[in-house]
Amino acid sequence: MDDDVKKIIDSLNKTSINYSKAKNKLTGWVAEVGFQEEVTDKQKELWQDLGKQGNVSSSVISSGSVLSQNMLQQSENVAMWVDQSQIDNSLFTAGTASEAMYGTTISGASLSYPPGQIPQSYYNLEKVVTQKSQQDEISQQLRAINSSLADEYDNAWLGLRIAIKDETRSPMFLIREVVNRLYHHYAPDDKVREFSKLNPKDDIERHHRIDYIASLITDSARKQVFLDEEQSFLNIYGELSKAHKPGNLNAEETRGLLYQANALIRLLLNSL
Repeated sequence: MDDDVKKIIDSLNKTSINYSKAKNKLTGWVAEVGFQEEVTDKQKELWQDLGKQGNVSSSVISSGSVLSQNMLQQSENVAMWVDQSQIDNSLFTAGTASEAMYGTTISGASLSYPPGQIPQSYYNLEKVVTQKSQQDEISQQLRAINSSLADEYDNAWLGLRIAIKDETRSPMFLIREVVNRLYHHYAPDDKVREFSKLNPKDDIERHHRIDYIASLITDSARKQVFLDEEQSFLNIYGELSKAHKPGNLNAEETRGLLYQANALIRLLLNSL
């Protein structure tokens, strides 16, 4: 391997290590802030009940008043520190550098390999960047159907990117639920039974729902693209169910499933 290429790989490896260290630290902070938010809400609920009770001792109220003001001051300090932190600027600059490098990397691969011989690593990189660029669009489309669908979708990708261990398991469950709910949204039981001429006692299987959804697509080009992926739509739910597997999941394989599911979700939303 060329020495210059080795230096590039070494720089990228050290960059990954730096981001991993930062993620570990930030995740710890987020977890603590989340805990403090939760315990604050629960204390508020209990004080609301105490207020209705009307017989709280004056010493407890006095102590609660002082301590709640202290909590407020500390929360304002945390919020101010986050708001005034330079991390936004640092992340923007880092993202710009990464985007520039991505363009160079993709260009280099396109120019270096003959047609049809581009390595899988090229497509793996492309999937990651494409998903991030499409996430807001997909989330908005899901929110138009049901806000909880969009929440599940967004939480899946957030979980993938902030988790320290077993990072793909929870996102797989969430994305699988998004897929399942979309199938039921676009292909409700009564419509599917009528379309497939099923008896009341017949089970509705995924292929029945997929066939019904395909029948709703009026644009011939979009319909053909959807039909070309029909087997993938049938398989993806079962593939994501590998999250039930005990022990360690294959991170690369399961990440690939998440990106495949993302592409299928987008195709489904844009086909109808």
